[in-house]
Amino acid sequence: MRFSRIAACCLFVLVCCAGPVAAQTPSFQILTGLADFGTNFEATSVSADGAVIIGKYFLDSLDPRCAVFGGCTRAFIWTAATGAQDLGLLDSREAEAHGLSADGSLIVGEASSRTAFRRSFIRTPTTGMQDIGTPIVPNEPDFSTSRAFGISATGSVIVGESVPIQTSPQPNLIPRAFRFTPSGGFEFLTTLPNEIQSRANAVSADGTVIVGDSYDTNTFLSRAFRWKAGVAQDLGNLGGGESFAMATSSDGSVVVGLSRFVGGFHPFRWTAAGMQDLGDLGGNWATASGVSADGSVVVGTATPPPPGGLSIAIRWTASSGLENLNAAAARAGVSLAGWQLVFADAVSADGRVIVGMAQNSTTNVIAGYRLVLPPPVCARVTCASLGKNCGAISDGCGGTLTCGGCTAPQSCGGGGVANVCGPCTATTSCAAQAATCNAIPDGCGWVACGTCAAPQVCGGGGNPTVCAVPAPVPSALTFSPSPVVGGNPATGTVTLSQPAPAGGALVTLSSSPGIASAPPNVTVSPGATSASYPVATSIPAVSTAANLSACFNNHCVTNTLFITAPPSAVQVASLTVTPASVTSGTSASATVTLSAAAPSGGASVTLSSSNPAATVPPSVTVPAGSSTATFTVTTQTVTTSTALTISASFGGVTATASLAVTPPAPPPTITRAELNAGQLRLEGRGALPNHAILVDGKALGNSDATGAFKIQVQPFSSPTCAVSVNGGGSSAQATLSGCTPTTPTPPGTLSGLTLSPTSVVGPASSTATVTLTSAAPAGGIVVTLSSSNSAVASVPALGSVTVAAGATSATFTVTTVAVTASSSATITGTAGTVTKTAVLTVTPPPPPAALSTLTLNPTSVVGPASSTATVTLTSAAPAGGLVITLASSNSAVASVPALGTVTVQAGATSATFTVTTVAVTVSSSASITATAGTVTKTAVLTVTPPAPPAPPPPPPAADTVAIKVAEYVVANKILNVQASSTSTSATLSVSVTSTGAAIGTLTNNGGGKYTGAFSWPVNPTNVTVKSSLGGAASSAVKAK
Repeated sequence: MRFSRIAACCLFVLVCCAGPVAAQTPSFQILTGLADFGTNFEATSVSADGAVIIGKYFLDSLDPRCAVFGGCTRAFIWTAATGAQDLGLLDSREAEAHGLSADGSLIVGEASSRTAFRRSFIRTPTTGMQDIGTPIVPNEPDFSTSRAFGISATGSVIVGESVPIQTSPQPNLIPRAFRFTPSGGFEFLTTLPNEIQSRANAVSADGTVIVGDSYDTNTFLSRAFRWKAGVAQDLGNLGGGESFAMATSSDGSVVVGLSRFVGGFHPFRWTAAGMQDLGDLGGNWATASGVSADGSVVVGTATPPPPGGLSIAIRWTASSGLENLNAAAARAGVSLAGWQLVFADAVSADGRVIVGMAQNSTTNVIAGYRLVLPPPVCARVTCASLGKNCGAISDGCGGTLTCGGCTAPQSCGGGGVANVCGPCTATTSCAAQAATCNAIPDGCGWVACGTCAAPQVCGGGGNPTVCAVPAPVPSALTFSPSPVVGGNPATGTVTLSQPAPAGGALVTLSSSPGIASAPPNVTVSPGATSASYPVATSIPAVSTAANLSACFNNHCVTNTLFITAPPSAVQVASLTVTPASVTSGTSASATVTLSAAAPSGGASVTLSSSNPAATVPPSVTVPAGSSTATFTVTTQTVTTSTALTISASFGGVTATASLAVTPPAPPPTITRAELNAGQLRLEGRGALPNHAILVDGKALGNSDATGAFKIQVQPFSSPTCAVSVNGGGSSAQATLSGCTPTTPTPPGTLSGLTLSPTSVVGPASSTATVTLTSAAPAGGIVVTLSSSNSAVASVPALGSVTVAAGATSATFTVTTVAVTASSSATITGTAGTVTKTAVLTVTPPPPPAALSTLTLNPTSVVGPASSTATVTLTSAAPAGGLVITLASSNSAVASVPALGTVTVQAGATSATFTVTTVAVTVSSSASITATAGTVTKTAVLTVTPPAPPAPPPPPPAADTVAIKVAEYVVANKILNVQASSTSTSATLSVSVTSTGAAIGTLTNNGGGKYTGAFSWPVNPTNVTVKSSLGGAASSAVKAK
């Protein structure tokens, strides 16, 4: 629970300050005061005397005090007199306090700002929260980031991390440890060799010793350091190659933190004698986050032994060793009233007051706490730890400390503060420093120098305490049109953040070779804020995109121009139909021709007919490399000549061809029809000229130019002594003389009559099927139809259906009417002497749909999880749907959609909606109600508080990650990353160090080697590679 924050010491910090001199009665209290602490309420630091506590809490993104996606971290200050109060903000939504002076009057930390993502602040009772003025790069918020983590007892020294101002054409966003003093101002520390990144986490009471972390360029592992008088000392580690220094004693002689060992992480206590391993509670992970003034009391957090559970606050002393702080409190007779101490973040100077975070074992509520628990051996305070510089004070253990004397005209306590020389005379002012914004130290404290009026901003000219109008930089780049058809020009417009200066602004432009070409630059006229320029585009094979940029004053803006492929150059050239006139029932052949060979993949030509007398396929494909394709035009029976148009479309062009469909000619006249001794003699006239004569469908001869024909064929047989003769028009039936009929096979008889469906809602229809015992003979079989209740269900008006020759079944439609009561009709089919029946039931429409049920899934959730509600109707919703009104009996806990309704769509029988909940501290319920018309349904949703968090898994053996190559190929906009890990199975992901934006995941090449090449619009300057096993490394990106 604590591991992620402590192990990643390059990102977070716990600061310990010195403490009280007066003995206090052992006690425990949960900090209160704020009406709503949000979540993750934690006390993180305490003043020297234990009277002032600072900490943090978290607001959900929906909280009106935040209203920022992802939520907000806020800071608080607590005293016994005031309770917890919000610490305030700079000019944005987030703040986090990290350290405070001995008396708690000065507080430092980090806060979000319009100037940068994070800015170091100092908060005093008179000035409120003020920016301390770490480096500012105008118009580059990422390069203006700083965080203050620690402050000396009197506030004379502030330490933290900040991104240095850089002049390199390829600057990076890697922070470095800084030290700020009123006399020397802001300066970066000289830390350990081969440093790539560093941070100062804490400072001794007198400001002379600074401790923190320094990352090695070669290993990318953190090294705990101790800095004094310009020299940094590597404190070593516990054998795992990595360590973090978190806090220091009053004089800087004792440093505490955590270090990797072969089995995990352990807290350490460093002195001149070396680094001491303080052990753990059986969970193989623990950390030290605070230390008393004399270094004898160390506090922190540990994971529990198997099977795990909540993290455990710990305390270490030489006499008791590492112990569970909950158990230590119980031995001292201090009741924790059902709370478990999870984190111990800081301790007072005398080791008696410990602050951190606790969790209630019943409600699971998380809160900050203050525990007063004397150590086994009295821990002495120092003058410096209490911020005292004159007179004599108690050392807290029965002894007396002499804190020095004052120089005239000051006297001890002369400024109103006991054992502090005063009064103080300011040595400078805002006016003397020409400071017009933020705050400056005046030798006696901090003074606010004012705010800036738009368009000026604080630091706009680079001086962090002077109002100025920032230099103009590109703020937007747009294109018109976008998308643009390739080969056509587009217009780019670059917009500046401020009007261009005298002489104008020469903006450098980029092109995308082979895709989009822009001039090398464009000038924004003096006083103007924008300028346009032409962009020439090429014709792409497929639609593509070009990333173009505009740069001025070392600031670039990038946007994408989308370029589409022009319409296809291949088009339909012609369409022919052969023959151009056909008799109905016959077909024609059509050929489509393109203007050029079809492209790869072929060309799908769309087809259509202007009249149903002729039908065509939906499309025909011209194969790749070919320019023609054929298809069949099928005609239907017509009674009059019909002219129609066949169309073919491709490439934006449509070609057409005409086709005439004529009715069939009349049947021929038969003048002779004989069959004697197996010889057929057939003569007639009236056939189409020079046309094949079909006898029973078989061509046996041809007509002459007048349409007359004579056929003599042997052998020939006809069981029925009758033949069908067709000469190109209708068919004629001829009885053959001299022929003796043979006994025909009995025709198929009626075997069944079925309905599908057998029940319909009037006026829907049903399909009836009559079935024969065998195939119908030539001419088919006519089945007579009837209905017993034609007022409700009727058969076709013809009263019959024909089973075609050779077929065994036929279908017909039974139509019905709307009814008010269920009715039935018997449908009868008769063929010859055989009759078959089927009964059709016709029902009225069902009653209107009504609300049937309301269900929740699940019926119990842990807030703020949601539940899916389902409303179900008795039948399908009507046209237009059915609107269900929704309500919640306890909308403060569970709420229905803001619209207050859900609609069951037409034809559907159900609809779902989401019931959203909020986090609760006790189990609550809400009745969700759905109403449609006069029907109301209810379901109860139970919202429970979260279960105690699962015990943190044993910390994995974090791997060691190293970045071997990080280079950006400017021409191709490709980021190449090569990294290694001590694990062969880790997943390594790459992100932008400054923003956390994910770039991609490296490929595991085996043997602990990982590589990746990513398309990225701009040089990220610095990247971070993080491992799924905990390892991480950052590196500057080299441009190529």
